[in-house]
Amino acid sequence: MFKNLKIIDISTVLAGPSVGTFFAELGAQVIKVEHPENYDVTRSWKLPSEKKENTSAYFASVNYGKSYERLDLSQVKDHEIFMSFIKESDLLIMNFKPGDQNKLKISDEELWKANPKL
Repeated sequence: MFKNLKIIDISTVLAGPSVGTFFAELGAQVIKVEHPENYDVTRSWKLPSEKKENTSAYFASVNYGKSYERLDLSQVKDHEIFMSFIKESDLLIMNFKPGDQNKLKISDEELWKANPKL
């Protein structure tokens, strides 16, 4: 259904990641972008029965069907890679708290400048 749709997902926890998973299940290409060290906190939300070295079942269930990129958007090279993804994307899913977008130099204006169709 959405096989020609390309989505970048930089959201965390439940609502945002679930939206990305719904699109992935319907055929969209969804790339989840996480910081290389401060990745999505839900990777560590484990039941007592889950092995420490495994990704949590919670994370896996709300990020099913996605590919993953680890990028530090505060680093020039990684920021450039991210913006190249944006230029080729149809949709961006994010749920940052106020101010975080500007700190990472991905304000709405900068994103729309890179891809007016976003």
